[in-house]
Amino acid sequence: MHSHKNYDEVVAKAWSDPSFKERLKQDPHSVLAEHGIEVPKGTQVTVVEDTDAVQHLILPLNLTGGLAPSVSKLCDG
Repeated sequence: MHSHKNYDEVVAKAWSDPSFKERLKQDPHSVLAEHGIEVPKGTQVTVVEDTDAVQHLILPLNLTGGLAPSVSKLCDG
């Protein structure tokens, strides 16, 4: 299991270190593992980068069939 801190560190390093970002794009499983983020074997990881002209909206996997509590709060206003 990983924490948001691990993820935040990977993103911050990718923003500040072009060679790290390229490695992350080329071999995300290894780079994430180096930062304590284990990805299950057989799971594909695709690294995409937002630009001024292109923004990505990632829809997380819904394991319950309903809205996650944090999402439900957002929808309620």
